[in-house]
Amino acid sequence: MRSLEKLTAKLKEGKYVLLVLLFGLLLLLLPRCSGSETEPEAAEVPAQLSALEFDLAEQEARLSEAVSLIDGAGKAKVVLSVRGGVQRELAAEADGTLIVSTGGGAQAPVELRYTYPEYQGALVLCEGAHQAQVRLAVTEALRAVTGLGADRITVARLA
Repeated sequence: MRSLEKLTAKLKEGKYVLLVLLFGLLLLLLPRCSGSETEPEAAEVPAQLSALEFDLAEQEARLSEAVSLIDGAGKAKVVLSVRGGVQRELAAEADGTLIVSTGGGAQAPVELRYTYPEYQGALVLCEGAHQAQVRLAVTEALRAVTGLGADRITVARLA
């Protein structure tokens, strides 16, 4: 009886430690219980791949809209030059490409990484390009987004 009282007293002293351990164990088991081990359906794979595509016209349109929001820039048009295209590197075995099941009987190659085009230069045409502070702000904005140096960005006045 005395040993039971000692055990109860020790559990009361370490109840917070015990609660933390139980909570940690629960978190470890949670992903297995939530069904996260299910594989993506075959229909989801093309949607995931299409999200990784690079659309130069879309990038130019987004940047044109962003530049036009710069104070004093006015209407703007951005033209980008890039080198290369989207390249997908696949994992390979000695006898070919490594394939995994994507569920539903479909298979897909194992993708290691994507290489996107590299920006080579940018031309920005905007109404406020005659003002030095606008040219500077536009150049800095494009440097931040594209990673280009100021020597590869030309800002000219839109006619």
